[in-house]
Amino acid sequence: MKPVSIAGWLVAAALFTAPALALDTGEIGTDAIDWGDDSSNWSRDGECDDPRFEGTGMAGTTYDVDAFRDAQDCRTLFEAGNITLISEDLAQRPPLRIDGIQFGNDTSDWARDGECDDPRFSGEGMAHGALSADNAYADRTDCLTIWETGALAYDPQWRAPATPPPTAAEIDAIDFGADTSQWSRDGECDDPRFEGPGMAADPVLDDLKADATDCRGLFMHGLVTLRRKY
Repeated sequence: MKPVSIAGWLVAAALFTAPALALDTGEIGTDAIDWGDDSSNWSRDGECDDPRFEGTGMAGTTYDVDAFRDAQDCRTLFEAGNITLISEDLAQRPPLRIDGIQFGNDTSDWARDGECDDPRFSGEGMAHGALSADNAYADRTDCLTIWETGALAYDPQWRAPATPPPTAAEIDAIDFGADTSQWSRDGECDDPRFEGPGMAADPVLDDLKADATDCRGLFMHGLVTLRRKY
C-alpha cells in the first residue's frame, strides 16, 4: 500500500471541507491543461501523483507512468494553489534511473505510443520491426510502464549495432580520471568530453575526468564516444 503523508491528508481534508481559494495560478489556466483521467493506482488520495507538477500538494515520490492519470487530485490542488505545472512535455524532465536501469527520457519520435522502442529491451511490450539505436534511452514512459508489468527484459550489455568494440589501445589512450563527481556510478556518463545516448542530460565542466567508472563502461559498450575537440 502506498504510504500517504500526514501533510497529504491534511491538505486533502482542507480541500474537501472548505471552498477552494481563488488563488492566482499564473498564466496557465485550469482549462488549458490536459488533466487526463483518474486511472492511476494513487488517484483520489488527496495528493497529486502526476510528475508534470510540483508543490506542497505533491506525493513524496512520483513516476512517469502516472502522468495524465491523477486528474481529480491534481486539478483540485492546482486550483487551490498547492501545486504548479512544471511542463506538459515529459521529455524536458531529467533522465530516470530505477533498479540500475537508466530509462532516459521521452525524446523518441515514438515516445508515449504504448510500445517500447528502446532496443536495450526485449519482450511482449516491444514495438514491432527493426528498432533504431537512436531510440536507446529515449522512450522512457512506454518502456518503464511495460517493464513494471514484467513484460520486458533489459539487456545491460546492449550496444549499438555495427559499432565495433573499442580496442584495448583505444581504451588505454583515454584518461577517464576518477570517480569524484557527485553523479559518479549512476549509470550515466557526466564527463563533458563525451557524447552519445549514455550521457547525462546536462554535463558540466566540473565533472571533466570525474566520472571514470560510468564513462569507461559506456565507452566500452559503444554508448558514448569521445568528442573530437578533446
